[in-house]
Amino acid sequence: MSCDVAIHTKMDIIQTLNWTNSTDDWLVAGGKDRHAIVFSSRTGKQAIKLDGHSQTIQSAVFSADDKHVFTLSVDRYLIIHKLNFKESRSCQVSKIETRHCVDMALKASTLVSVNKTQAYCYSFKPLQGK
Repeated sequence: MSCDVAIHTKMDIIQTLNWTNSTDDWLVAGGKDRHAIVFSSRTGKQAIKLDGHSQTIQSAVFSADDKHVFTLSVDRYLIIHKLNFKESRSCQVSKIETRHCVDMALKASTLVSVNKTQAYCYSFKPLQGK
């Protein structure tokens, strides 16, 4: 895939950037302005703005089915956002207080979050039907 689309954003500083899992249609970025934004990789335009954090977003990843975005922030919260591309909006499904984490990775139904000294694994049921 060639990368020839410029993404224009008013985000302060981008801390994290990730692609969707099933296609390369969408990107999610998060940063110092406390928001994560889903962009179209085809047009570079903002599709959905994800709110809910009070501090810098350290990590943002799509769920395996690309229907949710998980955001992790310095504010010690992990937020699960359900995406609605047809209406260009999202809703918060869950907000979980965590230990201070600096990054996370998602594989199937296991979320691994990492702080400076340890890794924590969280297992959850798939978010089907939510």
